[in-house]
Amino acid sequence: MMVTITDCAGGESIFAGMIISYTLYPFMMIPVRWETEITNVSRPFSFEDRQKSGPYEYWHHRHFFREIQGGVEMKDMLEYRLPMDIFGEVVNTLIVSRRLEEVFSYRRKRIGEILGRM
Repeated sequence: MMVTITDCAGGESIFAGMIISYTLYPFMMIPVRWETEITNVSRPFSFEDRQKSGPYEYWHHRHFFREIQGGVEMKDMLEYRLPMDIFGEVVNTLIVSRRLEEVFSYRRKRIGEILGRM
């Protein structure tokens, strides 16, 4: 899934209140605008983001970091819900959950390439 950050007010370092705007192309190259807000930052342990506007009825993503021998473990906790009740559940099963898995798999791969693997 193509994701492009279109605006990131505040620079490179995240902070509570930071707004990030994206354009997603989740299906058949149809653009979807999405905006999240960093709602909590607890350096160096975690940060959270929530959807302000976009395709989800609800989106809450928590990122956790823990020092382990030889590096840092990253863990995500994601809660989301699509609109339109039963139709949203079908779309989630057929499309969205797979696309999200692709995004997280790609991120794991890229982080491994950039930072190296043990």
